[in-house]
Amino acid sequence: MRMRLLLLTVPLLLLAACGADGDDTTADDGGDSDIEVTVEDEDGAETTVRSEETEDGMSTEVETEDGTVGMDTESLPDEWPEEWPVPEEVSVANMLSLEEDGTFTIQGMLAHDGNVDDAVAYIVGLEDEGWDAVVDEEDVEVTGGPTVELEGFGWDATVDIFEAPNPGMNVTLTER
Repeated sequence: MRMRLLLLTVPLLLLAACGADGDDTTADDGGDSDIEVTVEDEDGAETTVRSEETEDGMSTEVETEDGTVGMDTESLPDEWPEEWPVPEEVSVANMLSLEEDGTFTIQGMLAHDGNVDDAVAYIVGLEDEGWDAVVDEEDVEVTGGPTVELEGFGWDATVDIFEAPNPGMNVTLTER
């Protein structure tokens, strides 16, 4: 919930920065499509928003004294565990990353072809790579698609699998 709240504040921060007193705001567009805006509140706490165009889309990061939230539109964040392979045929969308109090969380959508059996087979393949299922497959409730919980390599994972019209897997990874 806190991650969603922070992500909703990014546009508001950008708007506030545009109308804020020049003493409290600094902005640098770097002369290209990269943007960095820093806003200081009345208590002196700074919030910095960085946005850059990348080879794969846009990347945005919001940094406060409490932590950092990042969003990549079409690429995996650098912190994505290499032990969680993503096949080339799976597209990546709206990856969010949050670092708070030394804990790192990544959430995002991996699009698949709409076949839930293929998506479940992908998750079973992760078990073959060393991830452990926390919930037995027969105990999984289906509410629009299966939800699978995994753990391994210092991460806890929840995967919600969605069917058409917007097939995909919403993946949440939390560092332990």
